[in-house]
Amino acid sequence: MTNKETEIERVSKRKVLNEIDDINEFISELRKAGANPIDTFKILANKLTINAGLAFDMTRNSPAWSHIFNVDNPFTQDFLDLARENADEVEIKDGKIVGITYKLDDDSKID
Repeated sequence: MTNKETEIERVSKRKVLNEIDDINEFISELRKAGANPIDTFKILANKLTINAGLAFDMTRNSPAWSHIFNVDNPFTQDFLDLARENADEVEIKDGKIVGITYKLDDDSKID
């Protein structure tokens, strides 16, 4: 296990209150540990036992990640570079990422 993975795992084990300030702090701690937005929403969904859609909204609206999502096109190359880290499949065309696939568990489908 890499140092980054160890740190993400350590942060993900901490207690999280069901309060927006604590959730945002948790998301920020995950980011500082090296988690990308996809990892973050997956961890958040599992931790709070919420659906992936709600966890994704909480992640993208958090102060830690809103700068990536609150632009005209949220799928910037910076976002795609972060998201590719643990992706199951990455499609590259002309040197740029054009597709990323994550295989989610059945219970984490976005409604």
